[in-house]
Amino acid sequence: MKNLKILINRMPLSALIGVNPGETDQAQPLELDIEIELDPSSVYSLGSGGRRASLDRTVDYAKLTGVVRRYVEAEARVFELLEDLGADLFTIVSHAAPRARRICVGLSKPQALGGAGIPMVLLEGAPDLGPGSGPFAIDDPE
Repeated sequence: MKNLKILINRMPLSALIGVNPGETDQAQPLELDIEIELDPSSVYSLGSGGRRASLDRTVDYAKLTGVVRRYVEAEARVFELLEDLGADLFTIVSHAAPRARRICVGLSKPQALGGAGIPMVLLEGAPDLGPGSGPFAIDDPE
């Protein structure tokens, strides 16, 4: 096995986001896609029962999605651009998977164009840990 990918597809989120008049009057639906590529040898260990993964060597996606949701849907938080929120989410995912080979975060705003298409930003690369605390820390106690 050469690659191990963890995917979270079409995670529904709701955020105050936009630059046009009225866009931040109420929360808008967003969809988040996350892809995390790991080296299988860093996740699996060989035991008497064969190859086994352990949570401390992979990504706790329940914790990751909880941190993402709390960050995006915080009551007082307003975002202007999908690109900025996408970059923040890339950093959050990086903290959840610092040993990843590659991370890809896709963020879309399905209703922004009224059916004329779906705008989406896609950010990918090696983990970027950015700030070491605050909203980007994955070890959130909640």
